[in-house]
Amino acid sequence: MRPASIVNFERVVLLLLALSAIAVALDWDRQVQAFRPIANGSAILAVAVAIMFGAYLLLMWLISRRRSVVAKWIYVVLTVLSLAATLPQFLEIGDAPLVAAAMTVVSSVLGIVSIYLLFRPDTRGWFGGSDDRLA
Repeated sequence: MRPASIVNFERVVLLLLALSAIAVALDWDRQVQAFRPIANGSAILAVAVAIMFGAYLLLMWLISRRRSVVAKWIYVVLTVLSLAATLPQFLEIGDAPLVAAAMTVVSSVLGIVSIYLLFRPDTRGWFGGSDDRLA
């Protein structure tokens, strides 16, 4: 049986992805403009969002269903990098629609919560560690 922290991790990641999808949709035009100098902004943004969502879903599945320690650490690194990349957006948050800005903030908090859940004591056994270290 999966530990409560792993079940909650899965739920938090799904909520994070749902809020992120809504935030991207609400702020689509402004984000497309940021990619226009590179090439067709809409296509690049759509591909980037699809790859990001696919990677997070795959990592979530590997962590919560397959007990992968490697996926856990990849998830942690990607989430920290994602949070770091989001920091400059907080300076421009006034330019984004209010709802999209709020969802970005909530998604960032959920990212931190998801990492926290992976390191709770009840997850040690899930990832193959010994529960004896808790004593």
